[in-house]
Amino acid sequence: LTVVAGLFEGIGILMFLPLLESLDTDMGSGNSGDPSVVSSYINEALLKFNLEGSILAVLAIIAVAFFVKGTLTFLALAYGAYLRGNLLKLLKMKLFSRLSEADYGYFSKRDTGYYVNLINEQVNLSMISFFCMCLLGGSFINTFVYLLFAFIVAWKFGLMALTSGIVLLFLFRTLNSYVRERSRKLAKENGHLAKLLIQTLQAFKYLVATNQTSKLQTKVNKSIGALAGLQINVGVANSLTTSVREPIAVILIISIMSFQLIALNQSLAPMLVSIVLFYRGLNSILMTQTNWQKML
Repeated sequence: LTVVAGLFEGIGILMFLPLLESLDTDMGSGNSGDPSVVSSYINEALLKFNLEGSILAVLAIIAVAFFVKGTLTFLALAYGAYLRGNLLKLLKMKLFSRLSEADYGYFSKRDTGYYVNLINEQVNLSMISFFCMCLLGGSFINTFVYLLFAFIVAWKFGLMALTSGIVLLFLFRTLNSYVRERSRKLAKENGHLAKLLIQTLQAFKYLVATNQTSKLQTKVNKSIGALAGLQINVGVANSLTTSVREPIAVILIISIMSFQLIALNQSLAPMLVSIVLFYRGLNSILMTQTNWQKML
């Protein structure tokens, strides 16, 4: 579903090419030149259906392409939600079943908080990770589609986009390691807090009667403080990845666009379509990084 949705979006974007080239020619741009190879193929396809030169027909094709893309994206996300719900049920049921079948020697190696945290918190987090893994696959597919079409329209532009994306992913490696380390500490601290809460609930009458709740409260507050700090660290890392995505894309687009206009004397219409494809492709590359980071 994601593959076909990406292809329809790419087709919708490519259909702007003959429109922009005709506009470029009508305005008498010095860089108009002959229609691009891609535009020629599109015009030939339109000619077979007696639609050549019909702006309304091209606009209708664009609208249909994006409508189909939206429908397929909805189906893909909805099916992902169905998979997550069933996987959540399966994992929790299997974990509880395995736990009930475990021998006492295995059970006694961990405290109660570990098992409660495992079945409740960690399975829920694994669903978030699974969802991000699905989005990660979609980001890879979308990146491939956008860059493929960018190479078709203007291969130099596509090559620049691909190179930029690889460099950006390489630069984010340290941040990924940081998030993975904090996430492991977060999981461990969640188990520790669950243990303290269970101890409090199980021995509540005794703790109140002997006036020892303040000692346990100190440990609980310390654990909650550690959790909050780790959550903030992971949140800040995710915020950084999300916030720099658009500025990086815009700066790279302006830089490459200036280079193509000044050094390569690129025709305007293919460059505009390439900019859209490049922007979507670079955003998909950065979304790949975002989803990988969230998965960790």
